[in-house]
Amino acid sequence: MSQTFICPHCNQSLDAPDELLGQTVECPSCQGKIALPQSTVRPAMLATLAVTSAARKSSGGLIAAGYICGVIALLFFPPGFGVAGLVIGIVNLTKGRTGHGIAQIVISITCAIFGMIIGAATWE
Repeated sequence: MSQTFICPHCNQSLDAPDELLGQTVECPSCQGKIALPQSTVRPAMLATLAVTSAARKSSGGLIAAGYICGVIALLFFPPGFGVAGLVIGIVNLTKGRTGHGIAQIVISITCAIFGMIIGAATWE
């Protein structure tokens, strides 16, 4: 028989045979180390974990908004849109979208700085 677990690193659902319980295994999706518990997970607990991990994930709209705010900061009101993109990037980091969050933070800061430089250079 096998048990279903959720990877704490990538939230991937994994099936592990009972003989692996109590051991540390590698997630086939993200290669993160997972310490499997000694006892089995009850189905009610698994459903709670799945709902919690789904709620933690960022929606596609939030991810898109972070990139859009960062790029708009290059052309329009760099301080405002730069900070908005930065905040959205931090929110995405906390929701488990590390790659998107870091990219949005870097893009927002970079575009805000260059947007202010361009604005100062074209100020007459």
